Amino acid sequence: MSRGICHPGYCYHRNSPFFSSQIIAILAAILFPVFARAREKARQTACLSNVKQIGLGLLMYAQDYDEKMPFHCGGWGWVICWAEAIAPYTKNAQIQRCPSFDGTDTTDYGYNWMGVELTSLAKFPNPAKMIMAGDSANGWLLPGCPLDGCCATNYGSNGNMSSLHNGGGNYVHVDGHAKWYKPVFGTTPTPGSANWEYWRASKPGTCASCP
Repeated sequence: MSRGICHPGYCYHRNSPFFSSQIIAILAAILFPVFARAREKARQTACLSNVKQIGLGLLMYAQDYDEKMPFHCGGWGWVICWAEAIAPYTKNAQIQRCPSFDGTDTTDYGYNWMGVELTSLAKFPNPAKMIMAGDSANGWLLPGCPLDGCCATNYGSNGNMSSLHNGGGNYVHVDGHAKWYKPVFGTTPTPGSANWEYWRASKPGTCASCP
């Protein structure tokens, strides 16, 4: 009969509880991270569906309001925020809840307000690239440069894009398609940078205070 697995001075017998517990511990160390990634992948897929529906709600709103995107609202006392404005079209408050984020605001998602708010759909030169909304690191999607093109650093790095879902986040574009991106994609754009058209509909402005 086999003695089991032996090393100098001792042996692990295959029928010993200690041997079995070691095997279980090894398997757990290998499989638990795999299971965790699989669970997060499922949440990522559910979130992508949410973002897609939010995008459709934004586009439906625009069709009813002279093809203009809703105002962002923010924290300055306006009555209707963008997430509330599209509620009659989405008819499901749960799509505003990201399964990987435990937020308390009206929505867990961010709105690219500097790029799309009150902008006519006809004004977007590349709807397939322009981001409307999606996962946010802090509840806002801010591209880092205000409307006149002056660059600022207090809006957050990477456009405040999130890394909740396996190192990235879900975002919906003006043409209605939704996609997962890593935060590095959203590196704070400056006038003329390659990713400007993902965040801003207008051409870069000029500003004497730009660094």
